[in-house]
Amino acid sequence: MAGKPGKGGRPKGGKKFGGRKKGTPNKVSGDVREALKLLAACHVRELATWMKQIRDPARRIQLFIDLLEYTVPKLGRMEHTGPNGGPIQQQTLGIQLDGALTDEDAAHAYKAFLKGDES
Repeated sequence: MAGKPGKGGRPKGGKKFGGRKKGTPNKVSGDVREALKLLAACHVRELATWMKQIRDPARRIQLFIDLLEYTVPKLGRMEHTGPNGGPIQQQTLGIQLDGALTDEDAAHAYKAFLKGDES
C-alpha cells in the first residue's frame, strides 16, 4: 500500500473512494444516542428515584449533567467578528426613542441598517 511504511490506506491528498461523505453523521452513534433517549424516557421515574438516592449533591448534579450529554447536544463555541475577522462595527441609526417603537420607526431603522446609512 502507498503512504507511510507500516501504515495502510491511501496517500495524503490522494483521491478518496467509498466510505462516508464528509459531513455525513455516523449512523451507529446516532442509533446509540436514540436508544439511550428511549431508555431514559422509559425509565424516567426510576432515574429520578436513583438520583435521589445519591446523597452528595455535587455528585448528583454531575451525574445529571453526564446523562444530559446523551440527549441534549453540546453547543459549540462561536466567536463573533466583524468584516474579514476584524472587530464588530457599531452603527448609530439616528432614531430617537421617547417611548414605544412604532412600526414606521422600526421599518425605517431596518432599512437604514440594510443600507448602512446613518440617517
